[in-house]
Amino acid sequence: MNAVLDHTSLRALEAVMFKCRPSLETVVDGDWVWRFAKGYTGRANSLQSLNVKDTDKAQERLAVHVQRSRDYGIVPKFRVTPLAGQKIVDLLDVQGWSTQGHTRVLVRTGPDSSRFTPGPENIVVVAPGSNQWRQAMDGLIGLDPTTFGIYLEMLTKLPPTARGFLMYQADGALACAALGVVADEIAAIFSLTTVPQYQRQGFGRGLMGFIHGYLRNEGAKQVVLQVEAHNKPAIGLYRSLGYEEAYSYTYRTLEAAE
Repeated sequence: MNAVLDHTSLRALEAVMFKCRPSLETVVDGDWVWRFAKGYTGRANSLQSLNVKDTDKAQERLAVHVQRSRDYGIVPKFRVTPLAGQKIVDLLDVQGWSTQGHTRVLVRTGPDSSRFTPGPENIVVVAPGSNQWRQAMDGLIGLDPTTFGIYLEMLTKLPPTARGFLMYQADGALACAALGVVADEIAAIFSLTTVPQYQRQGFGRGLMGFIHGYLRNEGAKQVVLQVEAHNKPAIGLYRSLGYEEAYSYTYRTLEAAE
């Protein structure tokens, strides 16, 4: 089942995702938003429209943002959501922008009231800027030193409501982790990652249940997350937890002419 959201609701979700997953630099052009984070993550290094009707002078504006991206050393990338006007999509087609990736945005209304029952595992809630979170992520997400430095810089831009959730085994080994942020009564969950040897053992489900209860206590009335469309196991998990698809998006990229 898919959630049915109008453009106003979609825009609200996108606005919250901007707050919860900030870039390092942002340029606003009407209802177009260009974001930059030294090339780390597509969402934080792309252009998108937040208003399906904002298509005036699309070709000229697109050219400006293409040049800005190249000046910053990143490949021009347009994030195409249902808020991108058809005129923009047609222009991307004419100019030869290629399609990359397919991501689903899932929503869950009313985080459940379940509480994590302490057992063999232990969940710790930390600030994303803490040494404990940094050390855990350094060994979990597998980024090279330069990219990990960008990741740490992006953490400093998160709102104060951001929390890192770490689930440990009884022997102190990290099992899985996730980030959660609440903004405008909407919570966003990012980067749910399970250590490979602990996958398919219920750790992700257990951590998500705890996070839902925590976010509800923080005032969240809705939870949003995103997952790559090809990740069927994750989509199955989220649907079993009550998530529905709100919309999906792709990226369009423009490589430099030879």
